[in-house]
Amino acid sequence: MPNRVIPAQAGIQTLIYQEYLKIAAIPTLWIPACAERTV
Repeated sequence: MPNRVIPAQAGIQTLIYQEYLKIAAIPTLWIPACAERTV
C-alpha cells in the first residue's frame, strides 16, 4: 500500500479553517461574560 500523502492545498485549507474557528470562538466566549457583567 502506498503511503497517503496529504496535498499541500488540503493542509492550507485546514490551517485556514482552524484560524476561522479561533476567530469565531473568541466572541462566543467573551460576549456572554461581558453581558453578565453589564446586566
